[in-house]
Amino acid sequence: MHLIQHSIGISPRATVEMRPRKRFSIINCRKGLAVKIHKGALLLATGIAIGALTSGVLRAQNPPPAFTIAEIQVTDPEAFKDYASATGAGIPAAGGRFIVRSGKSFVINGEPPKSIAVIQWDTLDQARTYFESPDYKKLTPIRDKASKFRAFSIEGAAR
Repeated sequence: MHLIQHSIGISPRATVEMRPRKRFSIINCRKGLAVKIHKGALLLATGIAIGALTSGVLRAQNPPPAFTIAEIQVTDPEAFKDYASATGAGIPAAGGRFIVRSGKSFVINGEPPKSIAVIQWDTLDQARTYFESPDYKKLTPIRDKASKFRAFSIEGAAR
């Protein structure tokens, strides 16, 4: 025994302490597996939460565009020119962009409109701000006197 201890570098007076090994059992395996599954589920839930928050922030950074659609039947062309020139300057200044101004069309169903205008805005709030502004409110008596006018603004599909 001394020869073996001496050849591997252990002093004859040294004592070797043996640690008991964990006993392999199905219960220990299940506990370890349960801990791993629990940690995995926690990581998955954290990832889902971060993804949901991130997509909400991205959506908030890119709100959908808005469109104003106006159906116009001009009854007094001379008076309507004042309204058209004022909105022709005011809408772009407010951030809107005319994308349709009485172009060619065909009817799918119902009565054909006399004239159509479609305005694109960055957001629905931008359209609301313009149409509720004092400058636009001053134009509504001219518009109402010179035309039969129906218009609405709507949010488009998300970008």
